[in-house]
Amino acid sequence: MTTATIHCYRGVGANDSTTVSMDTSTTLDAVRTQLTGSGFMPADDEAQNVGYRFVAAQSKKSSNLDDVIINESVENLVPLSGVLGPANQLIITNEFATTKPDLAGIGTDWWFNQWVGVQCTLNETDASAVTANNQVQAFQPMMLTNVMPTSKNVTGIYDNVCVCVEGSVVQFNFKSWGAAGFVCNAAPAQGETIVGGLGNCYPQSQVNNYFGLNFLRYTSSPNTIVIEGTDTMGVPGGGATLRYQKVTFQTHNLSEWHGGGVSVTSSMQPPALNAPTALMMTPGMPPALAALGGDARQNNEGQIARAATDSKISVVPGHAIKPGTTTKGGHSGQTSNEIDGWTMDPNPLGEVVVFFFVFKSHADAVATINGYNAPDPSIWND
Repeated sequence: MTTATIHCYRGVGANDSTTVSMDTSTTLDAVRTQLTGSGFMPADDEAQNVGYRFVAAQSKKSSNLDDVIINESVENLVPLSGVLGPANQLIITNEFATTKPDLAGIGTDWWFNQWVGVQCTLNETDASAVTANNQVQAFQPMMLTNVMPTSKNVTGIYDNVCVCVEGSVVQFNFKSWGAAGFVCNAAPAQGETIVGGLGNCYPQSQVNNYFGLNFLRYTSSPNTIVIEGTDTMGVPGGGATLRYQKVTFQTHNLSEWHGGGVSVTSSMQPPALNAPTALMMTPGMPPALAALGGDARQNNEGQIARAATDSKISVVPGHAIKPGTTTKGGHSGQTSNEIDGWTMDPNPLGEVVVFFFVFKSHADAVATINGYNAPDPSIWND
């Protein structure tokens, strides 16, 4: 028998976590009996939309609820050790919630679609961004893919989700295949375009390749990119909120560009989408229209990036978050080169759709990142 200290979570409220000492071979039906008897795990009450279930934290997929939640009918067959998170977290979620459901997805370093990868990280370059991020105690955005509500009473699957501390100043990192280069776009479904038609043009010696381009600012003005709550921005509720949350990232292939007395052409089409050894992203690449160095490996649509191929289920408590959107921040010193013109394919090389959320408070962020999902939940303790 192995007895361990188990960190139990059902939310981020004052009474939503507890610690118990338990044999990890104990089956989940017995765990339920103990946690229900102690008052921590409420008994089912469908009339009140209450029905707590154990999250399968070791699952590596989240395409349906059966991937995420242990069915109560098999709890007598599943040992506690089979569902614990990396620091012995035991997460329970309300399968009957009708509002503010928890979200579950696979943690990832990059989001992919076809020949395009996109990443959201903190802006650690611009002085105004560093100051602002220090003020809100920002940490790296939480990136999830194949995200779904854990409640059977709330339908829908998100392509990708990004959760930030409210007020975080971020940058968007692209990597894409291109013939003579590629052009980037990023815009919410409603609200101001973030990146509008800025490109990465290759020299003739590096055509038909994958390279990266980072954006620290809006292309329309030298302002940083901030993630705020839609309520903070005065966005009306309903469909408008969803449209402000939803940001679409695209790249388009360039078959020709010219400028500065140079002309580069390539009629190549994108390579076949091969298997996952794919598109190893290199963060931190410098932003410019000149060609950038990097790996030229191929990407498989929907493939989870790099170390995230081994990622397991991550859970974000529904009551800890609210819809977020992009807005302009302080001054950005990022500049770009100019060219005379190019020939662009109107069809995108890929389209990555991301829904943004922010934590309601920094305490909620800490509880989620360093409780629910951290390797060591004591990491922020004094």
